[in-house]
Amino acid sequence: MSVFRSRPPARNDTPPNGEMEPTGDLWTQLEHLRSVFRMTAALNATLNYERVLDMSLDAGAAALTQTGHTDPRLVCVLLLFDADQLRIASSRGLSAPDQRATLSGTRGVLERVLTTGNMEVFLDPRRDAELQRIVGLHTCRAAVVIPLVLG
Repeated sequence: MSVFRSRPPARNDTPPNGEMEPTGDLWTQLEHLRSVFRMTAALNATLNYERVLDMSLDAGAAALTQTGHTDPRLVCVLLLFDADQLRIASSRGLSAPDQRATLSGTRGVLERVLTTGNMEVFLDPRRDAELQRIVGLHTCRAAVVIPLVLG
């Protein structure tokens, strides 16, 4: 059951049930929340882990915007451990050579985030000890690194 209309109401629209409809910033926030709920439902509907990783990137990218539409310049990277190296399991905005890169996670922001378990926001990822190897990040002014934690 949908509680909200698919478009913002016009100023002279009167809801049939007499209740107030969301407007302005609230409408934008509700649309964003609806988008997150749709992505969550899609994540719960699949058992394919690669699809889940891709959808996780999409959800994260959408969460960074107010409109729910991602900026095509946004670069997203999801790293997973494969033995003792981090490999790129899913990405947006990276070249094929970048997607084959492996990182140790023992230096720079990756080491800090993996050690503390806390997310970190930092400027100029091209200067990071490990992330500098990913050329697609060289145009980024800032990066958010969030550790995935099980449990």
